[in-house]
Amino acid sequence: MMITLIGKKKINLYQIFLCVIAALVELTPIIIFAVRSNIPSLNKTVQILFWTSPKLQSGRAGASFISFRGNIIKNIFENLYAGANMFLHGSDSLAWNSVPGYGAYYAFALPFFLMGLYVIIKRRKIYDWFILANLIAVIPTLMIVIPNYNHWIFLHFPVLLTIAIGVNLVTQRVREIVPVMIVTYAISLGMFIPAYFNQAGTGWIIQSANVLKTLETNNYKKVYFTSSQGDFLLMVRDFLPVSPYKYQATKDHPYSKTILAVSSKYDNFETLTPETKVKSNSLILVDQSLLPQVQGMLGKDKYQKTVTINNIKYNVYYHA
Repeated sequence: MMITLIGKKKINLYQIFLCVIAALVELTPIIIFAVRSNIPSLNKTVQILFWTSPKLQSGRAGASFISFRGNIIKNIFENLYAGANMFLHGSDSLAWNSVPGYGAYYAFALPFFLMGLYVIIKRRKIYDWFILANLIAVIPTLMIVIPNYNHWIFLHFPVLLTIAIGVNLVTQRVREIVPVMIVTYAISLGMFIPAYFNQAGTGWIIQSANVLKTLETNNYKKVYFTSSQGDFLLMVRDFLPVSPYKYQATKDHPYSKTILAVSSKYDNFETLTPETKVKSNSLILVDQSLLPQVQGMLGKDKYQKTVTINNIKYNVYYHA
């Protein structure tokens, strides 16, 4: 197709050059991530000038591609069916990607997509060919890559352009529909925003974020904790994020390029153990179920209040 477009002088080499440069800037980090996350032997820290991509904690090969064993044709059709369901049902079950009922596009965009596809096939102008080429080029990805809105991200570009062409066709034919569509999208957006930012699909109780913020943990030298929740620090990291530089400096193994996870230290949070030398002006969060085990470590620390974080009650103490 590219040769045909150049031969017919629809595009020139300068335009191709600009597109290639823009594509390289966009695609290089994605390609590096995809290769390293799916080929374990290549999962190493990569540094290009000032840009560093650390070693991934775990691979994603099993979550990225269909099985190539057994009946491959059957696996491909099942994958395509799952992808169609994902778009039509409006959710890929990943809370950070979608809210059920809304999805990547509002459900009422489907008629506009079909209208736009009809226009593209019938009209076949230069940009129509580019959209069609994008839609065709993404088919191999749809066949073998397990669907979610991230994995199928390159499908979004031609689909959104096709929807836009369908919307343009309708608004040209029936101009009275423009204010109706604006109101409809405004209502949908107004409903989507609170649904997205208040959903509990992250695995944590969303209200816990407000509880942690009201503790004003930045005002203390340290925040020591004991918790029966094994991923307590991961939750804290979600709700109280810090810069990558501070994260690297305060994690269990500061600046390590191979040991990346946090288990006992993050920002000014630190696990309370019998060996801990508690610093002055610190908070102590004690899981009530573990209180008998740490009672002797508290000494004269002043009890402040009890808070509930992710359905676990914590006693809050202050160490002067």
